[in-house]
Order: sequence, then C-alpha cells, then structure tokens
Amino acid sequence: DITDMHEKEEAQKKMEITAKAAEEKYKILTSLLPEIIIETDTTGRLTFASLRTIEVFEYGSDLYTNNLCLHDLIIRKDRERCKDFFKKTIAGEVILESEYTAITKSGYKFPVTIHATRMYSDGEVVGLSVVMFDITKEKHAERKALSYQENMLFLSNSALKFLTFSDEDDIFIFIGKSISKIVPKSVVIVFSYDQGNNISNIRYISGIHSQTQRVITALGKPPEDFLIELPRKFKNKYLSKKILMRLNGLEDAVDENWPKEPLEEIQKILHLHDYFAMGMSRRGKLYGGLLLATKTDDETVETQLVETFIYQAGIALHRKQVETELMRAKLAAEESDRLKSAFLANMSHEVRTPLNGILGLAQLLLKTDIDKTTHDDYVKMIVESGNSLLSLIEDIMDVSKIEAKQMKIKYKPFKINDLMDQLFSVFLANPLYVQKNEGKQRIELKCNKPVENLTLLSDPERLQQILINLIGNAIKFTQDGTVEFGYELKKDKILFYVKDSGIGIPKDKAEKIFERFIQVDSTLARKFSGSGLGLAISKGLIDLLDGEIWVESDLGKGSTFFFTVPYYTTSFIESTLQPEKESPVYYDWEGYTLLMVEDDKINSRVVEAMLRNTKIKVIHVDNGKKAIETVRDHPEIDIVLMDMHLPELSGLEATRIILKNRADLPVIAQTANAMSEDKDRCIDAGCVDYIGKPINMDDLYFKISRYLPERKS
Repeated sequence: DITDMHEKEEAQKKMEITAKAAEEKYKILTSLLPEIIIETDTTGRLTFASLRTIEVFEYGSDLYTNNLCLHDLIIRKDRERCKDFFKKTIAGEVILESEYTAITKSGYKFPVTIHATRMYSDGEVVGLSVVMFDITKEKHAERKALSYQENMLFLSNSALKFLTFSDEDDIFIFIGKSISKIVPKSVVIVFSYDQGNNISNIRYISGIHSQTQRVITALGKPPEDFLIELPRKFKNKYLSKKILMRLNGLEDAVDENWPKEPLEEIQKILHLHDYFAMGMSRRGKLYGGLLLATKTDDETVETQLVETFIYQAGIALHRKQVETELMRAKLAAEESDRLKSAFLANMSHEVRTPLNGILGLAQLLLKTDIDKTTHDDYVKMIVESGNSLLSLIEDIMDVSKIEAKQMKIKYKPFKINDLMDQLFSVFLANPLYVQKNEGKQRIELKCNKPVENLTLLSDPERLQQILINLIGNAIKFTQDGTVEFGYELKKDKILFYVKDSGIGIPKDKAEKIFERFIQVDSTLARKFSGSGLGLAISKGLIDLLDGEIWVESDLGKGSTFFFTVPYYTTSFIESTLQPEKESPVYYDWEGYTLLMVEDDKINSRVVEAMLRNTKIKVIHVDNGKKAIETVRDHPEIDIVLMDMHLPELSGLEATRIILKNRADLPVIAQTANAMSEDKDRCIDAGCVDYIGKPINMDDLYFKISRYLPERKS
C-alpha cells in the first residue's frame, strides 16, 4: 500500500509539472499574441498581462505592483459599467462582448471590445481570462461611413434649400450658418462680390462674437461696414479655382494699401492659425466667396464637403441673378408695353385732333353760304392742322430711322449765330409763343451768342431740329418767366443749352425722359399735348453727332437742357454758307409741258391745282407703262414728275426706260418714303431730284424751276 501511495504521489507530481509546463507555454504563447490578453482574480485585480498589454497601456512592471484592476484600464465614465460586466461574468452570466473606451497611463484613449471567460482551479472559479480587441480602425471606418451619409444628406438638403430662397441676402446667411456648423470653432466670413465695381462686402461673419468689440476697436468700425476692393492676385489665385485654397494670412485677401497693424492685431485677438478661401462662381463669373480661418486648437476642415457646398452656393447665386435679370426684363417689358399702350393712346389723340380739324373744316367749306373771310380762316386752319399732322408723322419716321440706323448726318460748315438768329425769329412768330403772350408779355425769349462769326462743321438741319424740339418744349411747359437758349465754346466742344423757368422735371423722371414713349405725364388727361418723341429723337440725333445730352431741373422752378457736339474749325469761305435756293413769289411757265405720273386721283388733282397759276401744261397718266408711251408720243414734254409706287411698272423702272430714249429729260421723283436709301435709289435710277409727300407747294415750284430747260425761242 505504501508503494501505491508513492506511485500516486509521483503521478500527482507529474501532473502538476505537466500542468505547470502547459501553463508556462500558454503564458508564453499569449504574451506573443498581437491582442491584449489579461487575467484577473475574482476581485478584478490583474494577475497576468501579455507583452502587448504592457506595451499598449504603458505601465511596465507597475501593472502588477500598483495592484491595478481591469476597470482601471477603462475611462472613468465607463468604469461602473465595466465593474458590472465583471461581476456578472464571474457569476456565470454569458456576455459575449462589451464595448468600452480604454485609457493608457499617458491618457491616450481608444475604443475596445472585451471578451471574458471564467478561469477554474480545482473546480472553483479563480478569475477571468480577458481578451481586448482594439477597434479603432473599425470605429474610424464606421465614423467615416456615417460622416459620408451625413454629408450626402446635408448636401442634398442644402441643394433643395437653395431653391427656396427668394432673396440674395437669405442665400448668403444660409451659406454662413451652414459653414459655421461644419467648422464650429473657426472664423467664417462670407462675402458678396460686385464684378462691375470690383468691390466685395461681408454678408455674414461668425466665430468672433466673444471678441467682437476688440475686433471693431482694431478696425475702427464693424467688418460688415467695409467695402473691400479685391486684389487681382486674390481673385486669380485663390477664388478662381473650384477648390479650397490655403492662404498665408489675412493680408492675401485685402489690397496692399490696407494697414498691416489692424490685421496683425485681429489675428492675435482671435488666435487664428490656418487660412482658406474659395470663390462662389458660375460660368466664369464671380458672385462672392468664403474666407475661413481655423484657430490654434487645430480644427479639422472637411475640405471636400466645404468645396462641394460652396460649388452649390455658386450655382444658387448664379440662378438668383438669372432670376433677377429675368424679373427685371419682365418688368421692363411690362413697363415698355404699358408705355407703348399709353403712347399709342396718345398718338391716337394727337393724330385725330388735327385730322378732325382737317375733315371738319373741309366739310364746312363744302357749304356755299360761307363768306370769303370765314372761308380763308378755315383754309388757314386746315393748313395748320395739316402741318401739325405732318410734324407728328415726321417725328415717328425720325424715331424709326434712328432705330434702323438709317438716319444720315450731312456735315457742312455754317455760321452758328445765323442759326441762332433764325431760331429766335421762328419762335417769336411761333403760334404758341404768340398765344401765351397775347395781351401782355408773360414769357421773355432770350438768345445768347457769345462768339462772333463762329463757324461750325456739323449738320445744321439736325442741330436746328434738336433746338426746335428743346425750345418748343421750354415754351410749352413755361407759363411765366424766361426761355433762354444759346451756346458756349468749350475747347473741342460746343455746349448748347435751353433754359426755362417752367414746371420742372421730377428727379426720378430726369433720366428716363430721353427714352422713347416716356413723358413726365403720360396720362390722357395731361395738361400738355405732344407725341413724347421729341427728346428721344434729340438724343438719337445727338448720339449720331458724337455728342451727349443731359438735363438739370428743379421741380416747379424750371429746367436746363444741355447738349454738346464736337467743334471742328473750318476755313470755308462765307459764300459757301449761302442758302441753296430762293423761292420766287410767282412763276410763269406758259409754253412748257409737264408729265405727271400719279395713280392717286386726289394727289394728282392737288398737284394740278398747285400748278394751275403757273400756266404750265399738265399731262396726267396713272401708271408706268402709260408714262413710257406718253413720252414717246409727246416729244414736247419738258419735265416729268414721277411717282415711285405705281401699278404694273414701278416709277424707278419707268424712269430708266424713259431715259434710255430721252437722256436729257429731267425726271423729278415724288415719294412718300422718308428713308435715305429710298431717295438714293431715285437718284441712282436717273432722277435729277426728288420731292417728298405731302408736297410743299414752294418746294414743288423751286424744283421744277431749277430743272426746266431754257425757254424755247
């Protein structure tokens, strides 16, 4: 039996040696594993730690000598949860894994999951075997995926949000608030940019609120009050690219003339560290930008998110500008349509008024019981109404010619003072001026001619037309006081002016009155008549003369219109300045024959009536073919008055054929077309001259007398 006991003891020793060897092998093996492996007793105190554990937690031999527990390796806020996990596992509850934040001796924190199993000795629980897995990479990947989802959601929501803003200010505020959430510890500046003036203006700023007063003191006023001229380098280098660019400092974002001391002071006050900038642009146009400055706490900037968001902002600002321009265009079109409607209503009134006079008086003339004095008065009024109607039509034609760029300027030398004297005489006899001064003089007409014998090379007819418009308006809108016109010599320019003491012009209308269809009072009930085209025509003519026009006015006190034309000196002799023609009072063309080609019966009868007192023989035909035949059959015809618009064969073609057989026969074109190219075509066809419709009797006499051959012997 003693032998059996000895054998049992030997076997027990062998088992203990084997177990101890296995335990040593286990400890060596676990020490070499890359995971964090720990053993504890039943109180949680560490009894074993792998080499990896000692290395990660940075305790060395202190891991044992300090009697550290498992929960001492976990951050303070997770320790109670770790103790509870330990107790439940010791008690036999199966907890597969639990997640905590571990902390090293130096304070470095990292996420871990803990797997624990009970250890036994002689059938009793003696502690736990713990494996910790560092899940930093997994957490980073998880955060990255979550961040990506959040960023995508943010960008999709912001893209939709941008569509809802009706005001540009709201867009800039939204941009600033959104960027401030992305980088909450940074200084965020969002600014707009006016490309026309190269001026930027801060529209949103954050990150300075705790130091606002110190920043204002350093700058002298709030940052939002500055209008900053952007340096070319800042625009080209930092704002032209679609990425967030790093700056050297605030100095890169402002003009070099900015004082450096305030900028340096601000950077110290706010503890600024890194600087970034990006432009908000679309299709090459810059609308604004972002200036971002991180502080010394080294805040991380999600570059890609910021870049994508600012790119969206550029699109939103571009869309808003397009919408604004479309709205302006819509309002302008509506205003133009309203003005055209008012203009057409006014034109209807202006046309019908003289036309009503012409037709009404003509009907009265048909009565046989009208005495000669009344008859002559009616005729005089018909002529005045006709001239008024013709003036209106000429205004409309002038506007059309200016818009079609068909208005021709004919330069020639003339004496300015002669033009001034002529205008003065014309307006002294102007019916409106005479009417307003009837009884006693209420309006004094003055003419200022400061330079004697001043010769100007320009278009005297167009200058006269401009001045007639301006002086006529001045008299129309002045009830009492003075109307003065004149000029001043200004080096290479002549400054003309027309000054009145009339009703004046409101400041909001002063710029618009030179536009077509614009009148100070465009309602039907306005006090003063007129087409509203005079100033538009004047501006168009002055533009063609390489000048400019403007007005200075005080409402209720009067207006002064100024315009300039270039001053060209000339040495032309005075004889070249004489009038081209003089109209004799009476013509005797007995023995001469005129062929009138006119398809309109009324016009032909009017011309025949005009020529009756001259005793010229008139042959009338109504189309081009008959005109050719008549010239062939009547060699006694001395001159032809040819209408251009004829049935069967145009007046131009008829003229060419007639002149092939009778090259010396003078043909005068009569045309209702006012365009210069139409008149040029008449001359190209061989006509010696042209006369416009409605035909002025004096012009008709002059043209015929000019081209009739010498009296036959």
